[in-house]
Amino acid sequence: MLIGLVLGVSLPFLFFKTSYFFNNTISSIYELEKVTKLPVLGFITHNKHKKEVLVAKRPLAEITESFRSLRTDMENLLADHTQKIISVQSVISGEGKSFVSVNLAAILAMNHRNVILVETDMRKPKLSKIFGVCGSSGMSSYLEDMENFKDIIYPTQIDNLSFIPAGPLPINPAELMTNGRFSKFIETLKSRYNYIVLDNAPVSAVTDGLLSGKYADINLFVLRHRYSRKDQVEFIDKLVEKGTVNNAKLLLNDFKYTKFSFGRKPYGKGYYSDDIHMLKRVM
Repeated sequence: MLIGLVLGVSLPFLFFKTSYFFNNTISSIYELEKVTKLPVLGFITHNKHKKEVLVAKRPLAEITESFRSLRTDMENLLADHTQKIISVQSVISGEGKSFVSVNLAAILAMNHRNVILVETDMRKPKLSKIFGVCGSSGMSSYLEDMENFKDIIYPTQIDNLSFIPAGPLPINPAELMTNGRFSKFIETLKSRYNYIVLDNAPVSAVTDGLLSGKYADINLFVLRHRYSRKDQVEFIDKLVEKGTVNNAKLLLNDFKYTKFSFGRKPYGKGYYSDDIHMLKRVM
């Protein structure tokens, strides 16, 4: 019985410590800050609503508040810029880059800013489906000199937010980004919008995001809680050290808070309610 008691206590502890030792994913803000000197802007809480564009529909949700906090960081960091370009990046797919791009653009527009969201991922675009755009024209057709600028801009259901889709899938996305028309494209956007949000392809797979990131005032790298690995942070650090990426900031997405987490919870439980009935009473 004594041996059984010792094993019953020690084996779970050893299993926990061994799993933690071999786990190379990012488990908290604190852990992320330990492995890099790059600024960590905070985190976006887990999206339990299963909706892509939720900040306008769930203004009282905790996840919306985390996007408001991100918006405040962006406004403070870019206070000296007349037009502000935010390039949203990821190292690999599945980290929630497009989700962050959409809701960051939406929360900026909700603050009475004129915002354009650009789908610069011309390889596996996702935003066109979210906004219900067919994709027959877009950035790729503009860069190929087949469309006028005004013909590739689409309105959205969110006030002050416009959208430019990736357009038809080209065979040479990287070459289109360097043919001279992309820089003209960016200058035209800067003359018309307060904020420009670029949703890019993952930088470990292709160079497109690095090319568009050269025009950005902030390169916001999205990492996903308990999904992204620490060696991905090292990859971002090396890009910065080589001068390939400038003004890089980190954001931890899909943060799932538990009582065992070593991170910080943005607000106490129950302060912000997701209940639609509460929203109706407030309105």
